[in-house]
Amino acid sequence: MAQPKQEKIYQGIELDEVMIREVRKGFDFQSFIDRVKKDTTFYKAFKSLRLMNFSMFNQIEVLDKKDEVKASFNSITQQVRKGNCRKMIVKK
Repeated sequence: MAQPKQEKIYQGIELDEVMIREVRKGFDFQSFIDRVKKDTTFYKAFKSLRLMNFSMFNQIEVLDKKDEVKASFNSITQQVRKGNCRKMIVKK
């Protein structure tokens, strides 16, 4: 079985509070999802993530009705792949 080519496929995507606020304003989320599903380049890049080693920064904030942060979680996570096995390591 051939090894996958080493190339940068995924630069990053950020879904933040702007996305959530736009949904509240009437942004058609389902239309966005349908468009992403039809975009095969996005799908291929997403599926290939399981084949690669990578690190990611996670920032999660829970807001109240006044848009004030009530809880948050930050971490740096690394995916390590060896053979057909992969694991996620929380670095920080």
